[in-house]
Amino acid sequence: MKITILIIQIFLVVTLLVGCSSEVAPPATTPTPLPIVVSDETSQPTLPQVNTESNPIDETEDPPTAETSELLTEPVDEVVIDSLWSLRILDHDPVKGTITVRGFIKDGCLGITGWEQNVSDNSIFVRPILNQLEDEQCLDGQVSFDETIDLDVQELTATELIAGDYFLNVNGWTMPLAPAISSGLLQEEVTGCPAGGEGQILYFNEAAGFCLLFPDTFTMRDDEAPNVVSFYGPPLDEHTLEPLRAILTITYQESAQGWTLEQIANQRQASYDGTDRELITTPAFLDGQPAIQIEGEGEMTSMLQIITIHDDVIYAISVAPYDEFPQAAEDVNLVWDLALDSFKFIRPPVGQEEGQIISLDEFENLLQEAITSHNYDRLQALMDESFGFAFWRSQGYEATPEEAIEQLRLTYLQADHTITFEETLPDLSGGLGEDSDILSVWNPATNPIGALFSTGWGPDGEGEAFLIVTQSPDGILAWDGIILAHSEMGGFAGTGAGG
Repeated sequence: MKITILIIQIFLVVTLLVGCSSEVAPPATTPTPLPIVVSDETSQPTLPQVNTESNPIDETEDPPTAETSELLTEPVDEVVIDSLWSLRILDHDPVKGTITVRGFIKDGCLGITGWEQNVSDNSIFVRPILNQLEDEQCLDGQVSFDETIDLDVQELTATELIAGDYFLNVNGWTMPLAPAISSGLLQEEVTGCPAGGEGQILYFNEAAGFCLLFPDTFTMRDDEAPNVVSFYGPPLDEHTLEPLRAILTITYQESAQGWTLEQIANQRQASYDGTDRELITTPAFLDGQPAIQIEGEGEMTSMLQIITIHDDVIYAISVAPYDEFPQAAEDVNLVWDLALDSFKFIRPPVGQEEGQIISLDEFENLLQEAITSHNYDRLQALMDESFGFAFWRSQGYEATPEEAIEQLRLTYLQADHTITFEETLPDLSGGLGEDSDILSVWNPATNPIGALFSTGWGPDGEGEAFLIVTQSPDGILAWDGIILAHSEMGGFAGTGAGG
């Protein structure tokens, strides 16, 4: 079996919380190939109780082994684990891997001579073996260590470990194995996600619908709050409780509920009214779709933020401290630039998974929601392979979905216009005679089956439009085009000359 090495950056630091972090030594550079971190629920670490008195093992006694130790599930009090740094999956059937452990021994006259392991129920226990050092080898105070351990999972396969919901317990510090094993089963290049390089880690969150790269010197946490993932840079000063560090945060928990980006920006601006804080908003893009960039002073420190709407969810990427602490500028720029350059949406809009068949009413509701919320990403996903622009009493043309979205965004579906869908249809007899069905003017080869009438289109927001829905032979619905009527011609009921 070809051996694939995937490094799962774990960084489980006990007191690393939002606004309250403990100082942790920066990691060594992560080697290639590219590590992958897969979002999942992560158990909080459990540290053993630390006794004030050392309890060295008599060097005349034989060190315990995994087969003879009856207390293997109990942590060794003299050893404290600071972090499980990385888990490498070397093979899957059976699983072979290594875990890198960092921590300290409280007594400088004790040394780790090995690690004993066993599997009990659904846990893999790993515990250090201590021996008393010679007097000339003793050191005052505690002694830190950084060791890589070959895991012994007793010939269990990846499938068995995931199905059994196994946990790894290293001297009392626990973590679930399923996320690490699952990521180990992924391909090294995840479809639709960026291929990183040395010093970069891929964060892949299928449930949230995005992936991105982040520097391997940063700590990833996605277990602090629902629908929030944070990336913490290394401590930049000597404060142990709240050191200065760069922090990148991504939230995706708010439904757009019909809001536009401009409305979101206006709401943020309103929160600054009456204060001496400054807010600057500028147009931007995230993964090729429109976004807004916000620069301003937050409650605690200044920040830089990008906001966009995808699949009716508001995504906000923030970095702090911004333009305030010079010693943090390098890390802030590093994580910000890498995140924005590599950010990718990986989930198609609801109702547009490939090959999914939904009813005409369901499709029209999706189309209306995307139009009223100016969700250009969803609109493009709803389009057919080519999109038609037709003009009442005039001619038209075809465009690619990408070209069509750009035309809509810049000319016909401007963000500051409100689109209203009307149940009462205009009188089309002046243009169609007795046959007043708007579908009769659309190419019958595309099988048009629905048309939504709406107002508020065009540069002046006074135009009218029919949105044409077609159905493929396989039953798949698509937004095939739009028929526009200019306001200066009186809309569809006007009597302007035409062809």
